[in-house]
Amino acid sequence: MPSALRRLRSLGIALTLGTLILGRPAPAQQTPTRIPLTTGLTLVSTLQSVAPEGGPAAAGGQREDREDVVVVDRVGPDGVRYRWSFTGGGAAGTRADQGAFTRFVRAEDLESAPRVNLVFSSSDPERVPGATAFSLSSAVLSELRSAGQTRLSYAELDDALGGLLHDLAGRPAQGASGLARGIGIGLGGTRTYYRGTLSLVSPDPVVLPLLLNGRRIAFPALHARGRFALRERQIELDF
Repeated sequence: MPSALRRLRSLGIALTLGTLILGRPAPAQQTPTRIPLTTGLTLVSTLQSVAPEGGPAAAGGQREDREDVVVVDRVGPDGVRYRWSFTGGGAAGTRADQGAFTRFVRAEDLESAPRVNLVFSSSDPERVPGATAFSLSSAVLSELRSAGQTRLSYAELDDALGGLLHDLAGRPAQGASGLARGIGIGLGGTRTYYRGTLSLVSPDPVVLPLLLNGRRIAFPALHARGRFALRERQIELDF
C-alpha cells in the first residue's frame, strides 16, 4: 500500500498533466483530461496501511489511517502557494497525529526544476528554490513523456532516523509516512537529494480513479518508476 506522500505524488503528477493547458471544464457526460490549476483547487487523499510483520515497533502491526488535504492557496505569475494538512492515527485509542505546512513553488521551478522536495519541517522557509513540491516540473514531465525517461533528484532524510526507517522497515525509507519525515528533520535530520532516472512503466496513460466534484472519473495519468541513490543508499520510487 503506498504511503500518504506517495499518494500525493500520484495526484501531483495528475495535476501537472491537467494544468499544462488551462481549459474550460468538460461537459458532464465527458471524462475531463485537464484539471485547471486555480486558486481553491483541493486534492484529498486517504491512506489505510498495516505495518508489515517485523516492521517498526511503534506501528505494532496496527492499521494506520491518514487523510491528507492539499489546497492550492494562490496561483499567480510568480508561482503557486500550496497548503498541506494531514490527520492520522494508528490503533484505536491512540492519539491522532496532525500537522499543517505551506510551500510556495516559484514559476521558474514549476517550469524547469529538476528536483522534487516532499520533505516538510516547521523550520522550513516557505520557499525552497530549485525544487517542486506536489508535481514534477513541466520540463521533467515533457522529457518523460517524449523520451520515456528523465533524470530527477528526490529529497529524503539522511540521518539516524532515516537509516532507522530503512533498517526497521526492511525497505527504502519512502515507506515511512510524511509525518515521520517531518519529525526526522525536527530531530536533527538533514534533507539531501537522491539522484536517479525516472522511467515510464508504459508509454500509454494509465487510469487514475478520482472523485472530481463528487463525480467518479477515470483520469489519464502517467505511471513511472525509478531507482535513486545517495552514496551507498538506494531508494525505489513509484509515481
